[in-house]
Amino acid sequence: MSRTVPVGFGDRSVWAWDVSLSILLAQTVQVGEEAPEPGRAPWLAPTLFELRRHAVLGADAYFDLDLGLDAAQREQLLEMVAEASRRLRERGPVTRDEATRWRVLGEDTVLWRGADDLDTTPVADLGQALIDLVHGDLPLAPPGTRWCFGVEGGPRTIPPVARNGS
Repeated sequence: MSRTVPVGFGDRSVWAWDVSLSILLAQTVQVGEEAPEPGRAPWLAPTLFELRRHAVLGADAYFDLDLGLDAAQREQLLEMVAEASRRLRERGPVTRDEATRWRVLGEDTVLWRGADDLDTTPVADLGQALIDLVHGDLPLAPPGTRWCFGVEGGPRTIPPVARNGS
């Protein structure tokens, strides 16, 4: 498995392939930027910046879905994630060429490794998993494992990742 990043909400977390998370967050930012400027909620700009930041960080940082939002704001964010997932599911693969042009934060692009194209179905599945995680609807992984989403072949469980030699 390639590089993964922990994503959590409250006391629950999953692992996500960092490339899939990068693409999902970049698409979510695009959805959020479509909100009309005059009526745009004040929390949206800093939240979109955090999504951009995590889209380029990849496996280098834990992604906390709390983001300092209240319940209503979080539901609006999850609606954007759902729309991003819908668009990704409908669009088909992302190509390496597209990824190199998809600016997320300054000159930084979405993360990319491996194949010339990426099926967006696992990316969209990751979006639904994050929504389910926040809503408390994601089934518990079997004991001694964690869910991993955004990977080719669909979600799977993996053993916990040891950090710092532990």
